[in-house]
Amino acid sequence: MTHALRAMGKEVVPLSADGVPDIYSWLPGANELAATANGSFDLALVVDAANPQRMGATGLIAARARVVVVIDHHEGNGEFGRIRVVDPRAAATGEIVYSLLRAMRAPFNRAIADCLLCAIVTDTGSYRFLNVTAQTFRVSAALMRYGACPAAISELVFETRSWASLKLLGRALDALQVTPDGRISWSVLTAKDFAEIGATDEDTEGIVTHIRAVRGSEIGVLLRELPGGTVRVSLR
Repeated sequence: MTHALRAMGKEVVPLSADGVPDIYSWLPGANELAATANGSFDLALVVDAANPQRMGATGLIAARARVVVVIDHHEGNGEFGRIRVVDPRAAATGEIVYSLLRAMRAPFNRAIADCLLCAIVTDTGSYRFLNVTAQTFRVSAALMRYGACPAAISELVFETRSWASLKLLGRALDALQVTPDGRISWSVLTAKDFAEIGATDEDTEGIVTHIRAVRGSEIGVLLRELPGGTVRVSLR
């Protein structure tokens, strides 16, 4: 979205409260994301965060904007955002952004295609999840025409991990539990695990997918105890 709006002559400040995980550092413009910004804005585009609670400190910045637009494929809080572009039928928010940019007649290039296809590949688990539709493949095919490659993205995101991330995965699998009916598999990573390995929360990216891989499991849950006692939960 940042690349497209800038190509249309708009001034854009991309924000992310948690920064960019290392596995996404290769994306065009990833190094531009900031955790905060001064002043106020005419428009705040909130992407893939249907609830303000998911935005961290950037939620306060968005609240200063004259208009807040929420773009997501999860329903979330229906009162958040003056304008809500929410489609639960979409497999990924990247699908919705693609359609919006097409409707806006925004120019497309390789950078935009790489970012959108990465969003689709990650939200669908490389097209393995049940949320994938024919539209998912149509959008992906259109993005591939600009040079984006799903195989390359899958390798960078799912098949290349840091040492700390692999060590955390081992701890999570060692602590793996399954409910008596086998429908929910879950695990816990403690603050001690993070400290002993020297890992951060971004090193947990993708671990919940392995937790859900237990045969018969319908839901995977990963609980992470962060410094200060904060607990975050990932669901898949």
